[in-house]
Amino acid sequence: MLTLRIVTKQGTSQSIECDSVHLSVVDDVLGEGGGSMGIRTGHIRSLISVDKGPVTAYLNGKEIFSANVGVGFATVENDTVTIVTERMQTAECRMQN
Repeated sequence: MLTLRIVTKQGTSQSIECDSVHLSVVDDVLGEGGGSMGIRTGHIRSLISVDKGPVTAYLNGKEIFSANVGVGFATVENDTVTIVTERMQTAECRMQN
């Protein structure tokens, strides 16, 4: 099981338990271009440059959380994904059971 946390200057979002996270990443050294990345349980310890765009969490193949974030970075360690970003658009954030 993974834990997803999103941290902004307004504070930390709730912890979301999931089995995978999908996010937008910056591809090149200049911070231009973009791609995406998936993270699953057991992912190696990482520091990732996050691009603005959606962050989506899945559980058993079903989307359980989605939000748009600004640029920032993510760490992956001990099955915890922490995204530190300038903003999270909570109006577009949704939780599903």
